[in-house]
Amino acid sequence: MNEKFVPVGHRILLKPDEVGEKTNGGIIIPEETRRREQLPEVVCTVIAMGPTCYNDPSHGKEPWCKIDDRVHIVKHSAVLIKVNDEDHFVINDEDILGFYKQTE
Repeated sequence: MNEKFVPVGHRILLKPDEVGEKTNGGIIIPEETRRREQLPEVVCTVIAMGPTCYNDPSHGKEPWCKIDDRVHIVKHSAVLIKVNDEDHFVINDEDILGFYKQTE
């Protein structure tokens, strides 16, 4: 049975990116280092957003991110949950550190 998690309020549902076995420079990363539990920060993809994300006027008019954006978070500010047996994070909208833009 597939479940859909719907974040409430100003929360965002994120799916963490997989950590590769090698760096771009070819350095092999040991499995215990690649485990998400060992990483202080994580890059994730935005899966869903609560209905009041970025409604606080002090944040400006534009949202910092949207669904399908890749964002950077501090793992300890997020709650780890399982959705359909996969790890996901739930985080407050103001805890997004930044997002990645496509460059040409």
